[in-house]
Amino acid sequence: MTKSIFISYRKSDSLTLAFWLHAELSRALVDTKVFIDEKGLEAGDKWVDYLESNVKLASVLIAVIGPNWLGAQDEDYRRRLDDSHDWVRKEIECAIANNLLIIPLLVSDAELPRKKALPTSLVPLINHQSFKLRTQYLPDDVNLLLKTLEQKGFERAVSTENSSIGFPAPGRQPAIPLSEQELDQIPAILPQWTKENGRLEAGVSIELRRNYEFETFESAMHFMLVASRRFSRVNHHPTWQNRYHIVIVWLTTWDNGFKPSIYDIDLAKYLDILYLDYEPREVRTSLSVDPVLLSQIDLLVEQGMYPNRNTALQASVQESLKRQNQIK
Repeated sequence: MTKSIFISYRKSDSLTLAFWLHAELSRALVDTKVFIDEKGLEAGDKWVDYLESNVKLASVLIAVIGPNWLGAQDEDYRRRLDDSHDWVRKEIECAIANNLLIIPLLVSDAELPRKKALPTSLVPLINHQSFKLRTQYLPDDVNLLLKTLEQKGFERAVSTENSSIGFPAPGRQPAIPLSEQELDQIPAILPQWTKENGRLEAGVSIELRRNYEFETFESAMHFMLVASRRFSRVNHHPTWQNRYHIVIVWLTTWDNGFKPSIYDIDLAKYLDILYLDYEPREVRTSLSVDPVLLSQIDLLVEQGMYPNRNTALQASVQESLKRQNQIK
């Protein structure tokens, strides 16, 4: 009989390691379905149906807890765990209600949350035996986790019992499509960008689009040259074209079915910041960046503290990016 494991994780906390764990458990266990939320809820899906078809069918829920799991905040700086509709909270609540075996898996030196730090409904989580995945002892820790699962009735593939366990690969994270709710938030995050449907594939593709206007053709070409270096470094590329002094950019993620992902949000933010060094004087009042912040940045540049706007804005944008990328 096929058994099932549900991996609960927070995207802003432990996405890469959660997907690595999914791959390792899928490889190591026989007749086991290891479920991980790859795309989030599609438009029209109901949370109850989602839980019933995945969490309730599982016999084990592994809660991946990293250093930002407990304190992760939404765009209004409210703690996500305090929201009764938070996905991670609901996954664990459902597991508790259905008496699933819960394994709190502590990663990246995270500690098990204290009772008073958790919503009342999640307090039973800390009564379950927790495991740590330590970077320096990763193979040993994963093998201990697998032995525990074997004791609970899971079967380990013979071919993996003595095989080495690879480390999570650094770098690119899975290009998970943004949810409908996240797409609806884009005008607030990227006010100069619009959503364009069906240009690449009718009824399927979704792209983010923006036009950048320059004073000269040469400025437009220079902007594209500088930006292209960034695209190569992050290995994520736009569709774009030039019409004399205008550059039109479309952003989407090809390997997830032409849907925007967090990589497209990051590139859009980068391009908007880069454009501040090029935009014509007559359009500099466009609110791609808060004008108050912009005046403060310009003052710092004039005082010689930064060579240009682009460099000066990087530090200011990092915290904003971190919060806005807290999707789950």
